Amino acid sequence: MQNILITGCSSGIGLQTALTLKENNYKVYASAKKDEDVEMLKNLGFEAFKIDVRNKEEISYALNKILENDLKLDAVFNNAGFGQPGAVEDLSVEVLKKQFNTNLFGLHEVTIQAMKIFRTQGFGKIIQHSSVLGIISLKYRGAYNASKYAIEGLADTLRQEVMGSNIYISTINTGPVTSKFRENALKKFNNDANGLSGSFSQTVTSKKKTQTSSGTFKILRPGYFRWDYTRPYKQVIVGDSKTVWLYDPELKQVTKKSQAAALGDSPAAILSNRGALEGSYTLKDEGNQGGIDWVRATPKSSNAGYQYIRIGFKGDQLARMQLRDSFGNNTTVSFSGLNNNPNLSASSFHFAPPKGVDVLSN
Repeated sequence: MQNILITGCSSGIGLQTALTLKENNYKVYASAKKDEDVEMLKNLGFEAFKIDVRNKEEISYALNKILENDLKLDAVFNNAGFGQPGAVEDLSVEVLKKQFNTNLFGLHEVTIQAMKIFRTQGFGKIIQHSSVLGIISLKYRGAYNASKYAIEGLADTLRQEVMGSNIYISTINTGPVTSKFRENALKKFNNDANGLSGSFSQTVTSKKKTQTSSGTFKILRPGYFRWDYTRPYKQVIVGDSKTVWLYDPELKQVTKKSQAAALGDSPAAILSNRGALEGSYTLKDEGNQGGIDWVRATPKSSNAGYQYIRIGFKGDQLARMQLRDSFGNNTTVSFSGLNNNPNLSASSFHFAPPKGVDVLSN
């Protein structure tokens, strides 16, 4: 029986390939990055490994186990990868590094470790999952395009270098498939971001009028936030993980309420608590509009008080959030000058009511 190691089997093409080969009597070693996905694969009857392709040790462990079991390795399907949307001019070097660390450098690490086995045993096959975007480019996919073009270059060079041996190198260039490209990019931002700071401008539009405001904000996850409104009048909103404080200097009044009750499934919970996104919302890809990649988040609760939130990104940067409430009013918050990893501590979110103000509890 021929065997194969497949990376990136948590969903999509990797999972379907694993299932199809298993049905056709191949011995499939499936792998995924997350523990829960590895358990899912085991429950489907696969011999499964935890492999983050950025981790050399996890790759080595899996390959050594396969050799212990079967005394050979017939093939490797390098499928693991992800997409990061955004216009090229908005992509930071850090975003490109993250894209290449998985899509190219991780793939290459699997390749060179497998090649040592293939050279020793005298045969083998490597299948590199590229993309049609490794042959032609698509706007707002610069990081992804570049990683796939790089795969094409390495794979074709290796193919020429192994000519005449019993080792074969192939690439597959999949076209448009049903995927969750933007949803996964949003989830990655949500999982990676420990904090956020910058400036914001807010516009609330109803049938009768439009109101605008602006200021600065900072967030430390989980549970800490501070929004300082400077226009049209000063106002401060602070969450210290237990209490939300609303301070109105003009009224000389502070209102405090339980943070859990105040946030609930509100849009503010998405930014301050990474668990809120997947736990409380259904996500839907809404494409690219004006250089911004949009995902719609619809609350699972029927009592949320609003219809949906749209979350927009440029590259790895949060660009805009739009909320439509139950009355048809629209709120748009635009972000600028963002720092995705600000140096913040919990003490930055301590709030003490100024002397002489009224303190109300809700």
